[in-house]
Amino acid sequence: QMNYLQAHHIKVISMPELIEKVNDHEPIRGKSVVITFDDIDRTMIDNAFPVLLKHHYPFTDSIITGNTGWYKQGTKLATWPAILKMKKQAGNLVTFGVHTNRMHYLVDNGTPVFNLPRNYTRFKHDYATSQEVLKEKIGYQSPIFTYPYGSGTPQIQKFLDEQRRLKVVLTLNDGIVTSHSNLKQTPRVIVNTSSWPSIKRWLV
Repeated sequence: QMNYLQAHHIKVISMPELIEKVNDHEPIRGKSVVITFDDIDRTMIDNAFPVLLKHHYPFTDSIITGNTGWYKQGTKLATWPAILKMKKQAGNLVTFGVHTNRMHYLVDNGTPVFNLPRNYTRFKHDYATSQEVLKEKIGYQSPIFTYPYGSGTPQIQKFLDEQRRLKVVLTLNDGIVTSHSNLKQTPRVIVNTSSWPSIKRWLV
């Protein structure tokens, strides 16, 4: 997939570049790609990162800050030492986002735990903790929050809208970003073997 982007001269931009373009109302001409990863299991570091480094492509990793090193759904999340080693190698290529601290799981017949009204206050504390942990480990608080499972309730979205630090809230709403997009509800396209053929057609 990365070879395809390079072969077809598709511009890969960083999340900070996207934020700047949209906030400055700069027309987005042509087709560009922003590469994002959620959760950050060790396969991202072991398999994807070397390819990104080879192509010198920027990317964004959203971390479940309180669950690093845990086993989750059959895979092991990357440890902080592995993340920090990658950060050192990647330099300015990598941007980090928060993906909650410890609220990335489902309850009550498949509802994300943070979307339950009774957990609203807990979510606000968890969000603050995720930013504090990221600052302690990485050195900065992030302008990027990524929804576990793709979306939140209107109450959660309103809370995130009010966070001045946040510039981007990544969802799993299918779509592309344009000059008129609201980055607090940023759509994305999941890339897998099923979606890749249609993505290729869109790119060219």
